[in-house]
Amino acid sequence: MTIKNYTLFCGIGDLLISRAMLPYFTQGQPALVSPYIDLIQRYHPNDYQSYIPFVLDFMRLIFTKEHGFTVTETQGIPHNVHTLCQKQTPKFIKLNNFLTLPDYIPPVEKYICIHTKARALYSDELNNIESILSLINKSYPQDYKVIVLGEKTTIKSIEYSHVKVNSFYDIIMKIIDKNRLIDMSLDDFEKEKNSKLKQLRKDCTIIFKAEVNLNIGIGGATCLAASCGNSVVYLPKDCKREFEDVNNLIFNNTENTYRTYDPNQTIEKMLKFRR
Repeated sequence: MTIKNYTLFCGIGDLLISRAMLPYFTQGQPALVSPYIDLIQRYHPNDYQSYIPFVLDFMRLIFTKEHGFTVTETQGIPHNVHTLCQKQTPKFIKLNNFLTLPDYIPPVEKYICIHTKARALYSDELNNIESILSLINKSYPQDYKVIVLGEKTTIKSIEYSHVKVNSFYDIIMKIIDKNRLIDMSLDDFEKEKNSKLKQLRKDCTIIFKAEVNLNIGIGGATCLAASCGNSVVYLPKDCKREFEDVNNLIFNNTENTYRTYDPNQTIEKMLKFRR
């Protein structure tokens, strides 16, 4: 029997979506999965040699032999997540058992989590984002902390320019009350000197234990929140149009994950997770 090799796009979101999709294609049969190394080299020309081992380690976490997958560096036929999503629309798989660190304890018990990275964020959406953050200040008691995850700035890369990735870190710092703010963001994840995988798993643990996660738009952070915890995602209008297939995958069936299109609806959904 020939074992098919699925070569996957290697953004964190791409890999998590692929993990949700591939069982519908493999139908329980063994399969190889490999990173699309040529694309990594194109998108990360200066640091791909350190990025590839991180991608392989992450893939081994979520594509386990227990579920019929073997991770290999040998490339097969590239599979774009949008192509996979057009054929099936399953729910996201909760992967917190694989992605979290059992021994890590977040700095506080009662908190919500905000992720800085935003995909397809345009200037006409900034007022809505500021409104959501202001509503958090008004709606949550002072003993609720806000942990900020992600990157402080958007790195200059071919990938980020192509998919229109931005950071709204400065807006969070400006609006969220300082006495509730816990800044655990990084300057640049790809330049993290310690283990990238351990850092990612620490973030996943914070996501998992948060009362709720607030994400803006589609991207790796949104997919991590959908895979690990409770999530409310505000979708700018461009995300609704450009990523409809991915939107359907994440939101139509995934437990404890909601999409919203205006600030008031966003905060209403977040408050439904109050413990």
